[in-house]
Amino acid sequence: MLRATGEGSATRAETVADVAEWARVLSVVFGGEESAAWMEIAVSIGKIEGSVLLGQREGKDLMAVGQLIPGLRVATFACDGTLEGARGKGNQRRLIEARLGLARELGLGWCTSEVAPGSGSQRNYERCGFEKAYTRTHWRLG
Repeated sequence: MLRATGEGSATRAETVADVAEWARVLSVVFGGEESAAWMEIAVSIGKIEGSVLLGQREGKDLMAVGQLIPGLRVATFACDGTLEGARGKGNQRRLIEARLGLARELGLGWCTSEVAPGSGSQRNYERCGFEKAYTRTHWRLG
């Protein structure tokens, strides 16, 4: 289990062993609802070799998720997602802090993530010490 570095946190980030539980949250956050298609995508992402799945709980319920994908000396932070009712409570920040701690433990000297420009996620990453390297256009079909 990983502990967030923030003091006085109501909850702590933890590793999530159940890929399906983690994927359900990701499916709802990115797909708007739990669907077979989004579950298949999220489960596939959750099974990336070597990745670590993390979550934040309110009680027993998983409310926010994130992923760390280690490679060479780089930690990629991916799949940040917080359910609507759990936003604004520091869940994403604690997940970022937990992954920073894990990256240090693993000896990964660089950490990277991709977020939507101007989003709350960008602000959370900046609060945790990340700096914008570049801006990228996100495309969507349909």
